[in-house]
Amino acid sequence: MDTKAQSYAGLLPRLLAFALDYLILGGYLLLLLWVGVTLIGIFPGFSERVSANPLLGQLLGFVTVTLPVSLYFASAKPLPVSPPGASAACTCRLSIRLAPA
Repeated sequence: MDTKAQSYAGLLPRLLAFALDYLILGGYLLLLLWVGVTLIGIFPGFSERVSANPLLGQLLGFVTVTLPVSLYFASAKPLPVSPPGASAACTCRLSIRLAPA
């Protein structure tokens, strides 16, 4: 069976990718902060309305922060590589082998 050694990214490319991810997310959060401050300036009762209803506040936080960040990381994940000779439908198989006693 033909096996190829997989190469993994080194420390520097991983640190650069980490920094890029957090720059993108930090920019998004700053944009979100600007939009929030602008909304409060235009609609003064907006913050009181969100603060008065905990469910609305949680839903707003989920939709504006948690969901977009989760989708960003889910879309940035590389696709799994099939082992040589495997079909495209087979992506991953977990096998646990116990050492003999």
